[in-house]
Amino acid sequence: MTYIFVLTAGALLPALFALYDVQENWIWRGSAVLFALPMLSLQVTYPLRRRKVIGKGPPPALFAVFVVFGSAVTLAMLGYVLEGLQYSAGAYITALTIDFFTVVFGFVIALDVIMQQPMEVSERPAPR
Repeated sequence: MTYIFVLTAGALLPALFALYDVQENWIWRGSAVLFALPMLSLQVTYPLRRRKVIGKGPPPALFAVFVVFGSAVTLAMLGYVLEGLQYSAGAYITALTIDFFTVVFGFVIALDVIMQQPMEVSERPAPR
């Protein structure tokens, strides 16, 4: 759930900064830092947090897509935008979009794992 809040905040930050007449290059730099730092923190620490709760790390596909790919995209965007390169806005929105789909992928994998768990059925008396 935290990921969704970080993604939503990341999507709203540029518009919020623009409402206060912040210069365009600072809109993207500020948004990139304020979005990338919490998102990278969540992405990189996910295996450790999962291991603490469940006792084992994430499945390889989830680790590859969510942790490795998502972190690489977020970090690349941060570097690109902080360098002030030509398409900073495009890089920011692209990273936000990719991170959104990596989070969706993580939720789908988690749902699949949950759905494969055996159901516990309490014994009820049969209706007469």
